Amino acid sequence: DRVTYYLGREYMYAGMWEKCIETLKRHLSLKSSIWKEERCASMRWIAKSYFELSNYTEAYCWYFRAIAECPHMREPYIECARMAYILKNWEMVFYMTEQALKIKQKSSIYVNMGYCWDHTPYDLGAISCYWLGMYERALDHAKKALSFKPGDKRLINNLSIIEQQCAKFA
Repeated sequence: DRVTYYLGREYMYAGMWEKCIETLKRHLSLKSSIWKEERCASMRWIAKSYFELSNYTEAYCWYFRAIAECPHMREPYIECARMAYILKNWEMVFYMTEQALKIKQKSSIYVNMGYCWDHTPYDLGAISCYWLGMYERALDHAKKALSFKPGDKRLINNLSIIEQQCAKFA
């Protein structure tokens, strides 16, 4: 039932986290809920709601379910990476961005979120690589991120910090 799906989405946009979770779980249980991309979106929004409620274990679980539902879409990987970034879980940020960047084609049958196809995956990848001590890989990601937004001061600053770190080991 599409109404249940859209209602759950609206609860998420309104910050009504418990209602979002309850409604979208109901959506996922319906026999008519068969469109994988839509199911993936419901799972991502449930994950976001759990994150907002500070239930990080459930949030990760729902992001993993979303990935299993649609492993060909960047959205669940990048959204999980964004959450992991906030939690400073650098290994998870690294893994999720690397997996997302393996996906080279946007979905032709579902709305693609812009932040999955702009500088964001490379930016998150650069930051996670830096914190994990993979400076050369961080440098590569930082350069790619900056290529999407050449005038972005934060990206320029990040690249400079990474270059200084790489110079120490050259």
